[in-house]
Amino acid sequence: MAVRVDAAFSATVTNTASVSGGGDLNFHNASDPTPVTAPILGITKSHVGNFTVGQTGDYTITVNNTGPIATVGRHTATSLRRSSRQPELTLLQ
Repeated sequence: MAVRVDAAFSATVTNTASVSGGGDLNFHNASDPTPVTAPILGITKSHVGNFTVGQTGDYTITVNNTGPIATVGRHTATSLRRSSRQPELTLLQ
């Protein structure tokens, strides 16, 4: 039996099978917990120096993957302004 593990699952997937009938009066189960290998994303946000009122300040946002496999699909990084908690910048890849 082949299965596909979607990104929404945790680090372990457990597959369970059961059998009954055939003259056996009991119901039998077997399960197999299996570790899932996945990307591990990290993010940092930094700046250099002090900001001045009325002037532009620059931040550097770095996203990396320290996991054992490459990322799949789309991932999103969002920068929030602390005072408003509204998105200031959204980066898609």
